[in-house]
Amino acid sequence: MSSRFEITVHTSRPAFMQRVADFVRTGHHRWTSGEVPLDRAHALAQKFAALYRIDATRGERLRLKRSGIASAHLLMYTRRSHDGAKPRTILWFLLVTDGEHPAAALETLRDAHAPGERIRLDGYELVQLPRKDSGAPAWTWRMTAHKYQSWRERVVECARKPALRAEHDITKKLYSVPGFAGIRSQVGFIVGLWRREWKRRRAAGDAFPKLPPLRYVQRLKSVGIPLSQLTRDAARGAESVPPNAPGATKPGASKIVPNDAPHSAPADAPEGASVDAPTSAASTVSSA
Repeated sequence: MSSRFEITVHTSRPAFMQRVADFVRTGHHRWTSGEVPLDRAHALAQKFAALYRIDATRGERLRLKRSGIASAHLLMYTRRSHDGAKPRTILWFLLVTDGEHPAAALETLRDAHAPGERIRLDGYELVQLPRKDSGAPAWTWRMTAHKYQSWRERVVECARKPALRAEHDITKKLYSVPGFAGIRSQVGFIVGLWRREWKRRRAAGDAFPKLPPLRYVQRLKSVGIPLSQLTRDAARGAESVPPNAPGATKPGASKIVPNDAPHSAPADAPEGASVDAPTSAASTVSSA
């Protein structure tokens, strides 16, 4: 792996989801993924660089493309812990374009276009849906069928059982979902069901909860930590903290924020990347 090449481990889920969509949108539709312990992530990146040329420059990728050789990119993400603990695993996606490529022989590559092989992350899936303005298909994220049905059942139960007092928790969590176009549409249908059930089941004076605006996902900057720094900090923490002590590393890991314009593609996005939603700051979800 080139000494100039550095993998950024994403720490923002919406930005990571947008980067994955960017690459699929620009032709990197063959994919595989996995989760690796933090102390093995650097070795994985080195292996993929040696086998799949994930460290190739843009010029090198263009030359390979002219020869019919596919291009591969490795994206990494670590989930933030609710209890403040440092990450211990890294989620990775290897994304590959059409053409000859070693990954086709060495990995089980799926096709993001195929309904049974869609890219999924934390209960969301990457799909192509028609745009409202033109009807042309666009890549966006939506809830999986299971997650969507779980939300429907939850709001129905809330409307039918006032003693649960679940309105505040539902509103908070439902309106904190990533605001991609496909997800926003689903939230609108969920809220519509909630309103109808509320009207049928609750007393006339029991007002429906006041809902906040559901924000669009605009062009997001890639926020993350260099893999080398993440693994180095983890190693230092393991040396200085007793094995049974809570937490493995010291706080203060720096963030990488590319210096790009608010609505331009981030530095690590593929050429020609775009966004699946308008750049308005917020939108009130329909109750249809």
